[in-house]
Amino acid sequence: MELVLPAKYVEIEQEEMAYLDGGAYLSASQCTGIAASIAMSPGALVAGAATAAVISKIIKYGKGVGGPLGFIIGTAAGYATGFISKIAYGIGKGAISGKGLSIAWSWDPFNFGTQTYIGKASWA
Repeated sequence: MELVLPAKYVEIEQEEMAYLDGGAYLSASQCTGIAASIAMSPGALVAGAATAAVISKIIKYGKGVGGPLGFIIGTAAGYATGFISKIAYGIGKGAISGKGLSIAWSWDPFNFGTQTYIGKASWA
């Protein structure tokens, strides 16, 4: 008996399955264009520095508040930082590898958030 995979499946690096909702694909040329436009734009550097400063202030405020509200603020800032860094890393790696980047969102409570895959995934 031979193992038959479904028509739409995703190869993942983890040992567990992840449920993904839709997705998008950025080709290698799109990733290169995004990286080049960010690298050549002084406004992008200022926006990145301002975003880092704002997130730092939010985290410091959350630590000062404490309690459940501090937990919620810290969790939201952590997810936002993780989302931004995953996408930025994926765009850079997709441009350098020449394979592009597939992006999806997962509602799985154990693997919640953005899922990235270098190359074109079957779900993109």
